[in-house]
Parts: sequence; structure tokens; C-alpha cells
Amino acid sequence: MIKSESFVHFLKKKTTIIILFGLGFLFMISTTIMPNQVEQASMFPTDSPNKKEEQDWNDVQKYEDFYEEKLQRTLEEIAGVSDVTVLITLEAMDTQVVEKNKKEKTQKTIETDQKGGKREIEDHSIDDEIVVEKTNGEERPFIIREDQPKVRGVLVVAKGVENPKIKTMVIEAVSRTLNVGSHRISVLPKEK
Repeated sequence: MIKSESFVHFLKKKTTIIILFGLGFLFMISTTIMPNQVEQASMFPTDSPNKKEEQDWNDVQKYEDFYEEKLQRTLEEIAGVSDVTVLITLEAMDTQVVEKNKKEKTQKTIETDQKGGKREIEDHSIDDEIVVEKTNGEERPFIIREDQPKVRGVLVVAKGVENPKIKTMVIEAVSRTLNVGSHRISVLPKEK
């Protein structure tokens, strides 16, 4: 009892309460500020990214530049469309699909107890093992195919798209060329 009374007396002091309140407040602020700093750091590329990340970014940029240039030249061929600027955003780098050895195993057990009751137990398992090929002493996964990055969105800014008929033709051309839904395409008129 003596210890709990001295603890209560300790907490009753104004300075102690203010200090505890201040520490709690500082703790709350520090936890809300810290995650924002981490998020901001991860949103922007660092000055010295590792070579794999840099290579992936360069490859994505090459795909985007290639698609943009080709689409721009094609759209400028449409009657009534001129001075075209295209911006294409890709979801991620191309994906590699590797070969796998797939082993499926099914086991069925039927048990009968002394009273005539039956119980069936079925066990099904799948085991995937990546196929590896050796080249010059190095082991690498055997790649079946590489899928190109998917288009996330397309922005087309051009003269002549003020006309709804021409705008519809541009949206349809982009949609069919890049195999992307029209909801991911924005076509805007260029300043005169």
C-alpha cells in the first residue's frame, strides 16, 4: 500500500504530469513524421541506385520512348490530326516466365472401422521445381518467354482533336494499337 500511495503522490505533481504529457506528445509526433520521411525517400530514385534497378528503369524508359515515337508518327497520319505529343506510362518491367517441372501427387485412403463406418482421406499435393540450365558453368533458370511491360496509361495531346469524331478515332487507334482499354487513354487538344 505504501508504494502505491507514493506512486499516486508522484503522479500528482504538476511537473511530472507535464513532463509525461510532453514525452507522449513528442513520441506521437516522431512516429507520424518518420514514416513520411521513409515514403519520400522510396518515391524518388537515389543518387546511386544499384545496377539492376538502374537497368530496369532504363529498359522501361526505352520501351516507353519506342512506343511514344511510333504512336506519335502513326497518329499524325490520321486526317485532321497534327502536332501530336504522346506520353505512355508502363506498369513494370518485362516479366520472364520460367519453365517448371510440375509434379502432382494424389493419394486416396479408405479406412473402415470395426463398427462398419467408412472414412475416405484424399491428399493432393503439387510440387513445382524451376528448370535450370547450365551455361559456361553458371546455372540460370530456363526462360520460356519474356512478356513486354503492360501499358498503364496513354496521354495524347494534339491539334484537331477538338472535333469529337477525330477524338474518337484517335482513342480507337491508340486502344487497338497498344491493346489498352479506352478508360486508360486521355486525348486532349493542344493549345493553338
